[in-house]
Amino acid sequence: MSPNSPTGSPRNAAFELAFLDRPEMRPVRIAHGDSLVVGRTPECHVSINNPSVSREHAIVRSGDDGITVEDRNSKHGTSVNGVKLIAGRTVRLSEGDVVTFGPESMVLDRAYERIKTDMREESSDQLRTIMVGATKGPEQSLRMLIDVVRSIPAEQNEVDAGNVLIERLLSFTGLERGLILRLAGDAADVKVIARVGVDLGNVSRTVIAAAEDPNRVAHLSESVDFRAAQSVIGAGTREVVCVRLPVSGDDHLYLYLDSRKPMSSVGSSTAEFVGVAARVCSLVFDSIARRKFEEVRAHYARAAEVQRKLLPARKGSIGGTSWVLVTDPAAPPNEASVGENVSGDIVGIAPRPDGSMLAWVGDVRGHGPAAALLMSAAQAWLHAASSRVEDPASTVGALSEFLYQHTDSHDFASLLVASIGVDGAVALCDAGHGHAFRIARSDVTEVVSESHEGGTVVGAVSGENYVSKPLHLTSDERLVITTDGVRESRSPAGEEFGTERIIEVLRGARSSEDDVRLLRDAVLRFSGGIVHDDLTILSLSKDS
Repeated sequence: MSPNSPTGSPRNAAFELAFLDRPEMRPVRIAHGDSLVVGRTPECHVSINNPSVSREHAIVRSGDDGITVEDRNSKHGTSVNGVKLIAGRTVRLSEGDVVTFGPESMVLDRAYERIKTDMREESSDQLRTIMVGATKGPEQSLRMLIDVVRSIPAEQNEVDAGNVLIERLLSFTGLERGLILRLAGDAADVKVIARVGVDLGNVSRTVIAAAEDPNRVAHLSESVDFRAAQSVIGAGTREVVCVRLPVSGDDHLYLYLDSRKPMSSVGSSTAEFVGVAARVCSLVFDSIARRKFEEVRAHYARAAEVQRKLLPARKGSIGGTSWVLVTDPAAPPNEASVGENVSGDIVGIAPRPDGSMLAWVGDVRGHGPAAALLMSAAQAWLHAASSRVEDPASTVGALSEFLYQHTDSHDFASLLVASIGVDGAVALCDAGHGHAFRIARSDVTEVVSESHEGGTVVGAVSGENYVSKPLHLTSDERLVITTDGVRESRSPAGEEFGTERIIEVLRGARSSEDDVRLLRDAVLRFSGGIVHDDLTILSLSKDS
């Protein structure tokens, strides 16, 4: 993949930031060389009228190193895929990333051409449609259909495949323009996935609505329909054939052919043939989608296999300290359908030469295969470090320097590393993690590092000095460490699980097994069974 753009395309390719939950808002186009200020004031290139958005909230840039975002020390922060950015630090974006400015989320997408639709209120019921399969097309149509099938290799993308289909259909029907359109909500614009032919201006939303049933083709002809539907057709348009493409997972894809010339050859059988050809195109699009999905699934499967080999056992004991662990990866794209899930959480336990235990829990920015690769590198480093008896702060500092020197600027992780001696002495280094709880009988307290303790996330800056916090565990005490997938898990209404709920659940636990089981169950009940972010819970206790 080329480093010049988020998706490996030429660096001059245009992208856009689209409002995730507000389809009525026009996307903001980003061309190579642009530097766009995002903020609350009207003077900003991306103006978001919300009091939770700072006046100058963030800057999005497009240059030789791709598209990047930088938080400008905003009050409510900027996040990428749910991971909050460090103010002033530039993070590179990839196509499909969701960037949140305070409460407003936008997604980075390729800048598709858009075309206006006629949004007048005429009912599509007045338009004539033709049942696919109702009539028998000529032999010439069948030969042309076979030719279309042979001319669309399965390895092509939907744009190339769509162009091939449209070219053949225009040649066969004599119409002047062909489009494959994707609708997005109630917005006036539609995305043009493929286009061949002359520019005839806008398309009709009413005609598209008439083709909603994938078993019917909307066919308009000046001689039959135009006097009844004159106001819904663009100026001078005399022939239109529109059919929905029944593609799995994409309910708003349409083939739209039109012409300003009256074409007497576009009869019912020809319009029906267009519908059959659209079915062929749908099969090709489904094949393309399946191939992409299988590639993603294969990446997940390989990353998951590596990760499984690096994770510690669910429970065990080293040097008089026992542990119980659970780790659930976030649902990947298409949720559970990918089959093999991977996590960006770092978790490990290893013995040290003096009989003590080294334990660590962390969270890589994001989740999925890329996060899993960084997780694996950190895991291998920490396992190697367990062969040395040293302050966890030294281990964390060396790992941070290694990641800083060998990864991209947006690759970093929060991390908490603890050494636990046979006598219960604990040295805990918190590198921007902050998810640890100490349990003494039913008393639960959050382990909070002061501003002068711990340090920033690993891999973010060079030369960071880390400091360990001393603790001591007795036989009736436990240390529970989680990732932010626990605290930041959301209910269906969008409420976070939060620290207070964690403490309340742990108050009712009487063992490490209880800590892990009760907390995981409570989080899943709260979220409706959805794992929004990688979720890890590790409970450590001194043996009696």
